[in-house]
Amino acid sequence: STATGPAAVDRVRALFRQTYELLAEEKALTGHVRGCPLASLTADLAAVDEAARIRLAAACDRLAAAAEMAVVRGPSAESVAGRQERVLAQALVAYHQGVWAIASCRNDPSIMVALMEGAVGLLETDWLSSSH
Repeated sequence: STATGPAAVDRVRALFRQTYELLAEEKALTGHVRGCPLASLTADLAAVDEAARIRLAAACDRLAAAAEMAVVRGPSAESVAGRQERVLAQALVAYHQGVWAIASCRNDPSIMVALMEGAVGLLETDWLSSSH
């Protein structure tokens, strides 16, 4: 059963489509799909610069909080009663970042749309309630 409803699913799909459009435009202009700047900075600096890691962690937390508000609890979104909203938001951000990384590795923005339904699946299953 779905705990978030159609409004949240529509917002997740919109996020993936908007990212696809951004990456497709970038590829048309430069010939390349670059990775997410936040993910790239985190990968490069988190292990070698503690101050940068702290600032990047705060940025990641803000991104997850925005996902939580926009996707999980946004206007007209149904309640996610009994679910760990923050964990779900972090999972959505992680999935989005992972798909973006794959799109960058393959230099193919269409992967954002091709793998979009995996994020929808995070909303439509009860995987959180069955984990701990």
